[in-house]
Amino acid sequence: MNNRSLRVPLSMPAGAAAGRRVLGACLLSLGCGWPIHAEARASFAAFSEFAAPGLLWTSSQSMLLSGVPLRVRAFSYQGEPLRLAQLYAAKPAYFQRILVAGGGVVLSGLRNGEHWLAELHPAATGTSGRLSVMRVARGQPPDPGRPRPVFRWLPPQARPLFSLQDRPDAPPGKAGAAGQHVFSVAMSVTDLTAYLRRRLRSDGWVEEPAYAAVAGHSAWRRSSSRLALSSLPEAEGESSLYVHHID
Repeated sequence: MNNRSLRVPLSMPAGAAAGRRVLGACLLSLGCGWPIHAEARASFAAFSEFAAPGLLWTSSQSMLLSGVPLRVRAFSYQGEPLRLAQLYAAKPAYFQRILVAGGGVVLSGLRNGEHWLAELHPAATGTSGRLSVMRVARGQPPDPGRPRPVFRWLPPQARPLFSLQDRPDAPPGKAGAAGQHVFSVAMSVTDLTAYLRRRLRSDGWVEEPAYAAVAGHSAWRRSSSRLALSSLPEAEGESSLYVHHID
């Protein structure tokens, strides 16, 4: 698999020629019953910039992940994912990276210390998706070139593609640290999911039941730490693993 991290052009070519470009984060909602944050609720107004003809907002959610505000809005769109991705790629202030894989498109980027993520997936009616924003930086944006943290539950052949932490010098497990990471793993999604479940359970993590039946996705907790994983198939026998953690 040949993944490259590139900036998103103002217009993205449609179809498979768009290629695969490394996503700058993994972001999953870690549960649905968490406290609503007043500041997060007020900032929902920024989502209006992503309205488009044929797009319908279907749900909204605000929560705190160990004190870090997270806002999520789900939507449906009457068109193909690549068509909507072209519109969002024309917003470089929000999205600087794009990943095209498995028929879906994921755009991500940093703006004013917040990480924005748009997930677009094919659906019977066109496209289903989710737009998320989370504060990931205190002060200056983190340097994605810094070494990734070592997760002992990762397969030994996992190859890091991207790493982003709000406290780059904090080791894994440091209270209040949050990060997103992307890995390439020479395993199928099915084998990778089974491997991660075994290792995480043996390491004391408890799986959140809300995601237990969703293929390629899972959410975990251990004490005050939270972990979300998402796997996408790439070349035959390979997967991309997206990791989001709050310690």
